[in-house]
Amino acid sequence: MALCAAWCLWMPGGLGQRVSAEEAGGSEDTAAVAVTIFTHLTEAEPITMNELYAYRLEAGARVNDEADRITGINVFVNEVQVEAQFDAATATVRAWYTPEAFGETVAVRFEARSENGLTATLQRQLKVVQGDTAAQNRTVRTMDKVLINFPTPGQTNGGVYTLPQYVGHYQSIIAHLSVTCPTLVEGGKPDCDDWDRVGWIEVQTPDGQWREIIRYITSYRKPCNHTIDVTEFASYLQGEVPIRMYIETWGTGGWEITLDFEYVSGPAQFLYSEPVPLWNGVFPFGDPARLQPLDTLTTPIPDEVAGLSLRIVTTGHGWGMNNTGNAAEFYEATHKVLVNDTAISQLLWMTCYPNPDSCQPQLGAWGDDRAGWCPGVIAPGYHYNLTGHIPDGQVKIAYVFDENYVDLCHPNNPGCDTVPSCDCNDTYNPMYYIASYLVYWYDRQYEGDFPPGGGPRPVVVDTGRDTTGAYVERYRTERYLALQAWPNPTADEVYVSSECDFGAGVVQIIDAQGRVYMQRRFSSSADLAQKPFSLAGLPAGTYVVRLLASDWYMGTAVVVKQ
Repeated sequence: MALCAAWCLWMPGGLGQRVSAEEAGGSEDTAAVAVTIFTHLTEAEPITMNELYAYRLEAGARVNDEADRITGINVFVNEVQVEAQFDAATATVRAWYTPEAFGETVAVRFEARSENGLTATLQRQLKVVQGDTAAQNRTVRTMDKVLINFPTPGQTNGGVYTLPQYVGHYQSIIAHLSVTCPTLVEGGKPDCDDWDRVGWIEVQTPDGQWREIIRYITSYRKPCNHTIDVTEFASYLQGEVPIRMYIETWGTGGWEITLDFEYVSGPAQFLYSEPVPLWNGVFPFGDPARLQPLDTLTTPIPDEVAGLSLRIVTTGHGWGMNNTGNAAEFYEATHKVLVNDTAISQLLWMTCYPNPDSCQPQLGAWGDDRAGWCPGVIAPGYHYNLTGHIPDGQVKIAYVFDENYVDLCHPNNPGCDTVPSCDCNDTYNPMYYIASYLVYWYDRQYEGDFPPGGGPRPVVVDTGRDTTGAYVERYRTERYLALQAWPNPTADEVYVSSECDFGAGVVQIIDAQGRVYMQRRFSSSADLAQKPFSLAGLPAGTYVVRLLASDWYMGTAVVVKQ
């Protein structure tokens, strides 16, 4: 197994195996041609799960020869080839493996081949361990005061970072972003950028594509801390992951970026998620030749999907007298999302005073309201629950820009030169930066706020602490009610019930040290009450019964006797 440099694969990449054409039987002239395999799977982290669930094994491959292409990737587990799905368009493969026991070490091998006969092999030894959802939250630092500055080191910076690998072990993932001022000249003062600059944090997936997970606009020269729930991207944030940040800064100061991911302990509402990219990029707003620049997209819904959500982050940019209505940054537009022809209204506007992330005071016009963002704020985006469309078998989605808006000063307006104050040669026209995903959710364990990650955002002050306890700890502060456990004490079976009526959920038996001895899923409060827990064989002592269902979070004690 060969170790690539941090930026060797698709800029950047990670661990891969290269095989030259000469090794594959080619000539010396083609010795530099090679196949590279990339996977997020890492030997540096175990695969943690509370029960023996299936784990996704995924990899991508590339050949650095424009005349060649990847024609297949096989997957082997413990030297046995397993059924896998190969996607020729993205040159990626996906397979599933369910461990036989905790403590097992699984040998996973990917074998890729190209049309011209090149091959490559990549292997990982993965240990499977039993998780404890009562354990303390785990915070993993990725970027650590990474410098973004123009021209050196540039507007983009990042690296490859190791994150937990798991199924169902964490309830949510909270990103903590710290943006500080670097000292760019030795002996000088910290020097933040003077201006509000658009930026984003991206992860690279095995198909080689960069996917935005956070949209951020810098403040006017003020260091600040920010927090946002990124649970929707749980499948991206596992294993060995390339992560980078871009900020459109142009030499008027720089920024230092620190990014932590907090994995919040607790049973996950869904075991698996899959974000499917929709519209991503920069799109014109009010262009008379292209008033609706986004294609209508239709996608099938897999049979196994238990939840469906839509995530759209849109921020408006471009401003001035030459843009009708001072668009798009300062234009209050109302767009529509059409889902199977059902319209959802989207008011693209944010109140910037007080600053939503408590990043104040700043220099400049930081308090002016804007289209989907504010200076010194993570753009929260919009989250829509589309679960009701699962029975349709597919979703047809359209994103329709405000139909009342036309930029009369746009060069594509035939009457532009007749409009006072218009400079028809000016190309700084209104635009939207959009990152959007349709998110499939699989294997629901309990009912709860949906979509995960789409609820209220915590209010964060400069210390980075949550001043309200909202969202991150919400499930621990709402609607505590008593459970009943009987017989109690017990030497064998115990029944658990509540006077509350709730849907599907998870119940656990936990000892005083927080270790989970057993866990069970149930479909309803009635289903829970009908099924006893066998505590036979547990050491004598007091145990906690913990239940999570919808927004109910309950607990009681049960005494086990000999």
